[in-house]
Amino acid sequence: MSSTKIPLLNDYKKEFVYKRLPETFFGGLKLRFGYQVPFYVFIFQILTWLFPFLIGGTLILVTEVTGFPVLYSALISGILDFLIVLTLQLFHLFHRCNKVQTITDDFNLKEKNKLTNIKQLINEDDEIEFDSCFSYSTFKFIIPPKKYAFNIFFHSLISGILCGFAVWYFQPRTLNVLYNNNTSATVIIFIFSWLSFLIGHHSLMVGAGARPVETATYKMTDQYEIEDISRMFHICIFFAFHLVEVYVSSFSIVNQILHVVFLFLPFLWFFAFLPTLEPLFFWTLEQVLIFCLGGSPMSTNLRIVLGFLLGSLALIPACFLRNTTSLIAYASIFGFILSNDVITLMVSGVSYLEEAFLNKKTVKELGKKKQTVRNVRREVLFLLWMLALSTLISCMCVIYESDITPNSSVKLSLEILFIILFAVTYVMQDMQRVFVVFGIFRNSLYRLKTKSNKYYFTTYLDVFGFLHWLLVYAVNPLLMTSFCSLYVVSSNATPSFVTALYATHAFRMIWQRSKDGLAVLAVYGVMDLISANKWVWFEETSPGLILILLDLIMDRLIKFVENIWFMPQLAVLNYTDKKLRRKSSLKLLIANLLLFPYLLAIAAISATISAPVLPLFTLPIFLVGFPRPAKFWPSTAGDVTSSNNTSESSTYSEMNEEIVRNITKGIKYGSYTSTLSPGTNLKFYLLRSQDRTMFVQTLESGYNYVMMTCKGLELQETSCHSVEVTGVDDMCDDAFDKSDTRTQQSAYNSHAFSSALTLLDQFNIEGYSDSTTSLTGIIDNLAAMKRFGPDFVNSLTWLLLRHRDSWYQRDVVTAPTPVASSRMEEMKQRPSSPPGVVIDDDDDNDDFWGSSSTDDDDELSGGDVTLGLPAMEMGTRKKQQELLADQLQKKAEKKAKSPDSRKFTAISDFFDDSDLKKFEQLFSREFFDKSLESLKREDDQVVDIDEKLLDRVKQVALTSLSLFHAKALPGADLNNVSAQHLCRGFVGDFSMTSQLEAFKENHDEIYRLSGKAFRYSIKLLYDRVIMGAGDDDDDFDDVIDNLHEYEDDCFIGQVSSKQWCDAIRDGKKFLFAIYYDRSEKEYKARTLIRHSSIQTKIAAFSSPVIRSIWANLAFELLYATNDDDERFSIQAHKSFLRNMTIQSANQPLGYPIYHSPPTKYSTLDT
Repeated sequence: MSSTKIPLLNDYKKEFVYKRLPETFFGGLKLRFGYQVPFYVFIFQILTWLFPFLIGGTLILVTEVTGFPVLYSALISGILDFLIVLTLQLFHLFHRCNKVQTITDDFNLKEKNKLTNIKQLINEDDEIEFDSCFSYSTFKFIIPPKKYAFNIFFHSLISGILCGFAVWYFQPRTLNVLYNNNTSATVIIFIFSWLSFLIGHHSLMVGAGARPVETATYKMTDQYEIEDISRMFHICIFFAFHLVEVYVSSFSIVNQILHVVFLFLPFLWFFAFLPTLEPLFFWTLEQVLIFCLGGSPMSTNLRIVLGFLLGSLALIPACFLRNTTSLIAYASIFGFILSNDVITLMVSGVSYLEEAFLNKKTVKELGKKKQTVRNVRREVLFLLWMLALSTLISCMCVIYESDITPNSSVKLSLEILFIILFAVTYVMQDMQRVFVVFGIFRNSLYRLKTKSNKYYFTTYLDVFGFLHWLLVYAVNPLLMTSFCSLYVVSSNATPSFVTALYATHAFRMIWQRSKDGLAVLAVYGVMDLISANKWVWFEETSPGLILILLDLIMDRLIKFVENIWFMPQLAVLNYTDKKLRRKSSLKLLIANLLLFPYLLAIAAISATISAPVLPLFTLPIFLVGFPRPAKFWPSTAGDVTSSNNTSESSTYSEMNEEIVRNITKGIKYGSYTSTLSPGTNLKFYLLRSQDRTMFVQTLESGYNYVMMTCKGLELQETSCHSVEVTGVDDMCDDAFDKSDTRTQQSAYNSHAFSSALTLLDQFNIEGYSDSTTSLTGIIDNLAAMKRFGPDFVNSLTWLLLRHRDSWYQRDVVTAPTPVASSRMEEMKQRPSSPPGVVIDDDDDNDDFWGSSSTDDDDELSGGDVTLGLPAMEMGTRKKQQELLADQLQKKAEKKAKSPDSRKFTAISDFFDDSDLKKFEQLFSREFFDKSLESLKREDDQVVDIDEKLLDRVKQVALTSLSLFHAKALPGADLNNVSAQHLCRGFVGDFSMTSQLEAFKENHDEIYRLSGKAFRYSIKLLYDRVIMGAGDDDDDFDDVIDNLHEYEDDCFIGQVSSKQWCDAIRDGKKFLFAIYYDRSEKEYKARTLIRHSSIQTKIAAFSSPVIRSIWANLAFELLYATNDDDERFSIQAHKSFLRNMTIQSANQPLGYPIYHSPPTKYSTLDT
């Protein structure tokens, strides 16, 4: 469909959004309805919305006219507001309690629920019936109740406090002093400041039905009503600065600016510039953790909090250390420790102790964990060695500081060395990729990877990776440690919070974000060389403060450059791509060219607050998104329900570990990372492995670990997805495919400036190849169909012999009947046989097989009854017989009382002699003997088998053939089996006749083996036709070998079954299924074959593209509720892969087939 014909919003959603937008701007006032409402609804809403101004404005007027103290006016205003808000919400509780007391038992359940349920979430589409002006329904609509009683008091208290502050903050005499008695400024600020306050205050007074839905919505549900206080929290920040200005006069200019900004708060809320409280809280903690404490982004909200607490706890003691030597040593030790995954170590330790002391059933699991600990011993030794070296170097530098620092050549040498190492590290990273220099030019050395063997390639390219690892994980951190020990904290520095902060940030950054630390010190060296004592501010500023500022500025600068690349690119492609072009495309392109300063401002503001650029509906209409943590989404895979139990998700799950391991190895050697990658802009990767696409997001990293989450996307099920995947495959072929030697590859990357992907590398993983084959000419091959009957009998014969212990035993104890109490007593009193002697009761044996069974025995025997007992000691045997007799007695009594007692028990009851004679020629004694011989070779302990086993296997095989073929599939002809019958039998769609149902209930194991034999027979038929074998070929050895392979290394069954998923996770070599494709109206076979080397391509995905598309997705679905499957923002985009990016979003907004929890891998042990 042409993009011009696709609406951004359908008509229904347009009306919905037009009603919601004014509600958001005015703080929850409902000014538009889809139906007629009484006039008093509008009046009551406006009065409720204005009442803080009516109270506060009156008191301000009294204060200005009469000279009444401002403090008293503020107290009175706050108390009145608190009492009014509290009373309005308590009225809901009173009404609910009153209604609950009046409910009687005569009311029906529907009426009772109607009276007791006070939670009424009013949707925009619901039509409310207003009984009267003062009815409870009117009151409930205007002031919906709060969800929790605690919030009623807490929100009322906040409302009262801030209303009191508002009287002081908006006092005209205060504004006159602040703006030098400028009356015009005072009047304007007074009016519009109250307007901003009223818009923010309304959500505190009302519940979920009337509070504004924020355009900066972060998550679908607000369980604890946190968003109610978000706007007032922003207002509280302005009040706090005003309070500080009273005691610190230097804040007067800042206070003047903030008073002006306060007027624009409604617009900042409306355009989603300010986040709600939850993302603001975690974003603030993460920014402090990174740029003040030297850490990195965290993968979950809990880890953000724990990381901040651990960093703060490490900072506090450093503030009280008395000398520089102890401070440097302390910061060096804890900087190294915290750069590793301490949080996981703590959680694992607590879990281990709980299992060791509270759960005695996990001894095996503890043993596995001990084995894991032994496997990482080398890594631990390496970490201890590096910690010792770091501590030694920092202490030695401090001790000999007086001899080193006067010599400026040492500092100069280190700064030049950092610049050189930065360049060398970048070159080593680039030389391992298919394209170099920001992905523009083709790497000629990379051809060695495909032309040469593994060892040749290792010699020439892996050396770059090893040197990169040596520099980044050993040499660079130790050199940076020596520099920071000498120059970050001066020897005469006094103990203070600022000094401790400088040391804590520097020593943790150089270990946890070694590449960022090297880039920062390289830039610092360049600035120092350029300044040459000319920049006074540079010489007078502490190096620790400069490093913090450089760390922050470089992060924001790189984000700004990425935004500047993305925004014009989107505007140009929106017009040049014919499939994306709309009527407004040219106008938008011209507008963006004319308003280029506006684009620069948006890019700069977004980068400054570390927020994504929001392209509205993915058009070049750019806004600033609200800041949020680097992980972007509020939850991870473990917090949401994910469809990870399907066949496709199981395949992705099986690939996940190897994918992450290879990516971790690439990060370790530098081929998948960038020296210029800032701390908060962690990498995204897109991988293609045959027809599967995986999206990998880096969530967290440290010195010795990286944490990622993987998402598996759909298999080209939609046209949009297919278009984008085809484009990715074309890029991969252009970069890696060298099969056509007649054409010469271009020396540069033709997609370098037009695609969000930068191809990096290819590697091999162990996984499954997936193929689908049409069964036309195979499953309907009449000549091959004639072999189905013998194949079924042979397969079941082999399975019965292979699993004989589960259904056949020579020692059989028969279930007694309820009326045969004498036989029960006889069993209890029967003397135990001596050790080693086996009891062989022919009568009981005949009872089971039906040769001499009575009606009573047939009524009572079941599939759950044990068919035999092995020989055992006398005392144990006697107890076992008594226990078994008691169980059989209880089961027999239960069956006797049941009206639906089973009729059949013995195998002979399920077939006629005529059926046995009809199918007898299908049973092969030769195949039986060869199967038995092959199984004997497989198991040396097999006992000699008499003729009775042969008879029983023959009976069971022919009986199952009769039940599963002739009776369970009505109309099936054994000599002319139809494809429909085979497909129905393969998926277990048998007609459950009374005989087959009784057979399943009484002989469950034989029923299961018969179903498996049915599927094995179809696979034998399939292989025979594919391989071109003769239809009359009776090579039993090949059939037995195939059956061995099917049973041990393959899975043959339904794709939708749990066993299929388990087989993939267990690493079965071969999976096979047949099914009917309704769309193409033909039968197909699906085959999964496990290979040790499946080629996988990996590309870096542009972070600003992903975050911008995700920001728009959150706005469209959470605010505009634009969930149309054909909306414009989900259409294919070859350059930015818009459809695939939306798929890769976390559920429920995205829809990946597979989503792994955050997976941690060590970068020192890959």
